Amino acid sequence: MAKKTPTKKGYFLAIWKKDEDNNNRSFNKEESPEFLFVIIKDENKEGIFKFPKDVLVSKGIISDAKRGKMAFRVYPAWEVGLNKTALKTQKWQVKYFEHLTTNY
Repeated sequence: MAKKTPTKKGYFLAIWKKDEDNNNRSFNKEESPEFLFVIIKDENKEGIFKFPKDVLVSKGIISDAKRGKMAFRVYPAWEVGLNKTALKTQKWQVKYFEHLTTNY
């Protein structure tokens, strides 16, 4: 479940695991499931992202040959007034988003 942050638009999500030395690290392609589901609940708005693994690899979130990310931000379609970078991210993310409420 992604969390709304008070100072930035969008919702924050941490995804990491512990390695053999008990250090946090990003997930890699081989160990990741085929989809990552991210739930958003914000007052009367609810939705879910269903990201395919290959998309997350192509966006550098799940590692392939290089290091992945241990956290990232998601932007449902109802998020407006985004900066240029967030808008670019939202554009690819909304393809994988489904509204679970009709009021937004």
